[in-house]
Amino acid sequence: MDQLAYWADELRSNGVAPGVAIKQARSEAAQVAATGPTDPTLAMTRNLVRTMLIEYSRGVYAKFHNGNAGVHMQLSYTLANSVHDQLVGAQGTLAGMGCDVAPLLTA
Repeated sequence: MDQLAYWADELRSNGVAPGVAIKQARSEAAQVAATGPTDPTLAMTRNLVRTMLIEYSRGVYAKFHNGNAGVHMQLSYTLANSVHDQLVGAQGTLAGMGCDVAPLLTA
């Protein structure tokens, strides 16, 4: 999530070309997809995060190709909120299994 924030900031400040931000978001989606959580909550959030990153990349593409970025960005934010809610709900259980998700909730 820190990487996404970095590339989004760079994109807003014109520090990077849109294609680079798109490529990075898709790369991050692939990295997330390559993980193999065994916990059901983490498996579900993995899929949500992956889709969130793909929708973000689609939104950036649409914005810079005269399309409607709003639909993709709204979905991306909705997915991010869902991930947050799922992790908050499972935080105690996951902590009991030795998985501290607190850093993810402040990102």
